[in-house]
Amino acid sequence: MTLLAIEGLHAGYGRIPILQGIDMAVARGSFTGVLGHNGMGKTTLMRTIMGQITPTAGRITLDGQDITRLSTHGRAAKGLAYVPQGREIFSNLTVEENLQMGLLGLPSRAEQKTEMARILEDLPRLKPILTRSGGVLSGGEQQILAIARSLCTNPTLLILDEPTEGIQPSIVEEIIDILHALRKSRDLTVLLVEQKLDFIEALADTTFVIQRGTITGTLSPKEMSDPDTVREFVGLS
Repeated sequence: MTLLAIEGLHAGYGRIPILQGIDMAVARGSFTGVLGHNGMGKTTLMRTIMGQITPTAGRITLDGQDITRLSTHGRAAKGLAYVPQGREIFSNLTVEENLQMGLLGLPSRAEQKTEMARILEDLPRLKPILTRSGGVLSGGEQQILAIARSLCTNPTLLILDEPTEGIQPSIVEEIIDILHALRKSRDLTVLLVEQKLDFIEALADTTFVIQRGTITGTLSPKEMSDPDTVREFVGLS
């Protein structure tokens, strides 16, 4: 069943067009990748889905509801969560305070406390560093915190933009394990933009190829494991 559907989506920055008629669908419970060179529109697509950029044409539906003109806050309330490139945690706040900021949208202290416990159960790596400032964490710890904060709204669809950027390989493997576990424990759907082929291959059920603001094809996990096929589609290896 389709959770997120995008039809004929056009968007850009001022008079500069970036997305040129995007069509794609994300199935409920799936991990879906978006792959392409820098400058091809990946981040613009994610930001448009989240409502940070207003499309000039096209339609976005979430669980059958049209959200094309809905605010970013409204989309979050509908079940969308976004971890942007660069993570954007609050570096001057502790890990616990970062999570508390994310939990402010819940209506009661009891619900906030319950959700905090659930997040720490899902991401136990954060427990011993709750009192540390976000700014002193490693890149990997910051990314895990950013994912944890995105879970504070109990999303249906999590959007990750370049989650392995600046992270050492051992933590990349840990993040793969975390996302697989979250898929099971939370019935989470993930839309993933990534440059590292092994990361996207380890997670994505389907990978869309984006070139010059349009979707030019899809790759299965088997095709993602074949360097010649990937090179043919996007020129990456």
